[in-house]
Amino acid sequence: MSDEGKNVTEETERIVAKQMELELEVKRIEKAASDFVANPELKLDPEQAIQKLQAIGSDLAKLKDGMQANMEASKKVFERADARRKELMDLEKDTSDARIKMCNLLLVAHAACIAAVTTLIKEASALQVLKGLGWVTWFFVFGLMFAGTSYLYICNDREARLFSVIALKSPPAGHIALISRSMWASFMCLTTPVAILAYKLQNM
Repeated sequence: MSDEGKNVTEETERIVAKQMELELEVKRIEKAASDFVANPELKLDPEQAIQKLQAIGSDLAKLKDGMQANMEASKKVFERADARRKELMDLEKDTSDARIKMCNLLLVAHAACIAAVTTLIKEASALQVLKGLGWVTWFFVFGLMFAGTSYLYICNDREARLFSVIALKSPPAGHIALISRSMWASFMCLTTPVAILAYKLQNM
């Protein structure tokens, strides 16, 4: 709850408590008056009782105005909270859309990197690599593992998602930035397995 909402709640509770206190005072005066009617020998100053009732009536009227003002303030707080909730829902929807688009860009970037690496491997020693099925399996296992790391970096990070939402709404510069980020993530994710593979190839 915001500070403003908390203040409104506390003020409302204070007014309700004061109103209950005044109502108890009214009941006490009414009981004293009824006791006086039943037994006129009891000491009761009618003028003082009337003045007290009038003062209590005035206080109750002020409390009513204060309660009305607090209700209006509470309504505004709830309206702002609802607007914020809708804003967050819209942001979550934009974030989900951005995540899907980022995943698509990420797949394209990985495909490009894998195609480039595969071409280099074929140029270097195609027969040696293709003969060993274990090499291919090893390469794709590590590729998928680092692709998962890339997904966490690009799509599952709050700052990255917000970056994606803003960038996707700012073409073409935003789209270029997203592609660059995807390519960089792909490069970082594939660097280790490619480096190990290159080292193994040199020692075959």
